[in-house]
Amino acid sequence: MLIQRRLCRKKVFVVLDDVSRDEHEQLDNLAGARDWFGPESRIVVTTRDEQVLISHKIIDEIYKVEALKGYEALELFRLKAFGQIPSASDYLQLSKHIHH
Repeated sequence: MLIQRRLCRKKVFVVLDDVSRDEHEQLDNLAGARDWFGPESRIVVTTRDEQVLISHKIIDEIYKVEALKGYEALELFRLKAFGQIPSASDYLQLSKHIHH
């Protein structure tokens, strides 16, 4: 009720990342209905289980994103972790160790 009361007139951008079936109740508590948020608000929910989105019934569109290939994921991790794609082999070995 607190979320609904405080945000019902505000334009918000909410991201709920990696939601699973086990967290369905949490999804209801955080983004229960469209009228909880003001006009033009956006709620982004990421999940590996499309059924979570369908059963919650607050979605307009589903975008399917292909998983990154191993080397792409490693490159993205290194870019975010180190601010650039380092060429030093120490960083490469460390990145590979963390990635797995």
